[in-house]
Amino acid sequence: MEWYDYSFLKIGMVFMGFFLVTLWADLQALVLSISWEWHFLVALTFLLPVAKKSILIRGYLSSTKALRNHNVYKSTICSYHALP
Repeated sequence: MEWYDYSFLKIGMVFMGFFLVTLWADLQALVLSISWEWHFLVALTFLLPVAKKSILIRGYLSSTKALRNHNVYKSTICSYHALP
């Protein structure tokens, strides 16, 4: 699987949830009877760890020490030295 397949899978699951809520009247009544704060709390519970991990990875990769360990930094230096 490619990296974008996971995004498509997540989007597909969200729309499958929308489909089930609109198709099944009992599920729609259950979802609408729950206060919006609970939906928000559940969403934050699942989203915050992923966001934290994403921010930590970006912070790590943006440091120069981390860039020196990656081939991108090395290939950039080599290409500058190869220029006349």
